Amino acid sequence: MSINNPDLGGKLLLEQLPITPGVIVSCGLDIKVASGHQVLDILTLQDSNKALTDVVAVVLYKPGASLNPLALFTRVLQALAADGVLLIVDTFATHFTTLGASRFNLLSDFLALATRFNFDLNINKTLSVNEGQKQTEVLLKFTKGPPPKWKLQYLNKQHLDKMLSLFELSFNTQMSKPLWQWKYASEQASEVCVWEQETLIAHYGGMPRHILFFGEKHMAVQIGDVMVNPSHRGALRRTGPFFMMAATFMERYTGFGKPFVISFGFPNDRAMKVAAHLNLYDSLGHMEQLSWLPIYKRPKLLTTLRVIDQNSIVNFEHAINILWQHMADDLKKAMIGVRDYNYIIDRYVNHPENSYQILIVKSRFSRKIHSLIVIQITGEHCHIIDVIAPIKKLSLLIQYTQRFAQTNRCTRIICQISNAFSRYFETTDSHREALNIQIASDIWSKGPDVSILRNKFWLMSGDMDFR
Repeated sequence: MSINNPDLGGKLLLEQLPITPGVIVSCGLDIKVASGHQVLDILTLQDSNKALTDVVAVVLYKPGASLNPLALFTRVLQALAADGVLLIVDTFATHFTTLGASRFNLLSDFLALATRFNFDLNINKTLSVNEGQKQTEVLLKFTKGPPPKWKLQYLNKQHLDKMLSLFELSFNTQMSKPLWQWKYASEQASEVCVWEQETLIAHYGGMPRHILFFGEKHMAVQIGDVMVNPSHRGALRRTGPFFMMAATFMERYTGFGKPFVISFGFPNDRAMKVAAHLNLYDSLGHMEQLSWLPIYKRPKLLTTLRVIDQNSIVNFEHAINILWQHMADDLKKAMIGVRDYNYIIDRYVNHPENSYQILIVKSRFSRKIHSLIVIQITGEHCHIIDVIAPIKKLSLLIQYTQRFAQTNRCTRIICQISNAFSRYFETTDSHREALNIQIASDIWSKGPDVSILRNKFWLMSGDMDFR
């Protein structure tokens, strides 16, 4: 065999091509083959209508675009024959130290994922090193090992029914298809799953969220719908389903050089202990609950409360965005999910199942809006789901909520807020208690040190995907 215009990497790769006749899938190399070999373009590997098997080699030679390692190994595992080889010459990052997504994969992450797919690493040869850019060009040769017991894969839409069945089995409740579509509608959303033969046994979801990270705009990812088939929950080791999908997700998506600056989620104490034992999560704090009794108070002279319906909320777009900017200015030394007009529409107005009431406190005379409150009434309880307001306006917001709850014959007002910020909501008549809801962030993928993140994240009920 030969290749046109080979460099050192190409020559070394050529030497590793199998002699045994068969199909070779190639990207980036113009390979001239001897009789008995057939070379196919890499696109045939991605064609679901032409599933390849018994391929003797998959060759990736400086593909020129960032590889998605999970998608790659999923396809290659299916396509390669027993003892088939995966050959790669490409540039990888050696380590990341800054925020923002890199176009290069981290070499250590790539090799770790190969191990989870039972690929044996035969050659890891450095071809060049760029210390300044923290990059290296390498020749990698993997040999396909025995089929893994558990297979990692992204969730495909055709598998949705199986995911919803797993959800019901895991949580003893159902998730509707419209709710799933709403939660994972973003192109940046991702769901990593684990399969045992044809059975979906585990799921790990990630929903993107625009945040202010100490005053700077970044993307975070909210972890949700984490579930493992009850019959497999005993496998709490680093080769078990939960670890496999959680580590794979984090290596791909979170931390320095990745699309999301941090991940966050709301596990209970038991789930948090399991993840901490596996060195996957650390705690950023916990959720607390404040409650008040409804109180009838006379209307304020200078301000008033108004309920905004869905048909008129568009008239408040500019005012809501200004209100959010005031709140953001108050929390420049913290992390907080963006709460602008578009977020209010996507999160509350367009929710496929839950109903919320959006209230504004405004001036009677200047018509200036002082705060926005998202309320959900369940039974006799009035829940403060979210707020947009300058910190100094929160006490006024609570007073109006107490009056609103009295008018609607509620017996209790409830507000859940991350522990570091609950003091801003406390009043002389409030009651505060800790909840069994941890605020978790991953520590598996290198990123901002958790010590600077702890007790810095403003989170409320509305930040939870299940509220």
